[in-house]
Amino acid sequence: MTRYEDLPEVLTPEEAAGFLRISPETLRTWRHLGEGPRYLKMGRVVRYHRADLKVWLGKIAVETAARK
Repeated sequence: MTRYEDLPEVLTPEEAAGFLRISPETLRTWRHLGEGPRYLKMGRVVRYHRADLKVWLGKIAVETAARK
């Protein structure tokens, strides 16, 4: 099992998908739609900063009534 704190700072789409526990296809779809976490585009190469994934997760978190 991958320890995500041991992942490099910049992740491949497959590593990012694993970190988020979604499929790489979902990330690809989000990029196409202009949604999802920030990513880097270097020619045809796509990468994700691990910190950006954590920030994005915080932004999409839903507050429950108990936490308000």
